[in-house]
Amino acid sequence: MCSIGSGEFASFTIETTPKARKNHTCCECGSIIVPGQVYEKIVGLWDEFATYKTCSFCASVRKKALSELDLNLDEGIIFGELWECVGMDYYSGEKS
Repeated sequence: MCSIGSGEFASFTIETTPKARKNHTCCECGSIIVPGQVYEKIVGLWDEFATYKTCSFCASVRKKALSELDLNLDEGIIFGELWECVGMDYYSGEKS
């Protein structure tokens, strides 16, 4: 079930866009982020400390959805539920 605007607020978050030095898995689509690719990394303290790594494609879809829904990161789409919330046809573009 999609969770928009619900869930626990983070005590803090730090968002960076590093270049991968090893393989990571996107928390949204499950694709592999390979060395050399830039990805979104969000570290924060919710109920416990957590790190979410998102491929650049899914990160852009999340930002577009948050903008259109007029939500911010704290009250937005719960990590791991992006595609369930917006639907596979939401973003008109090719995954690169």
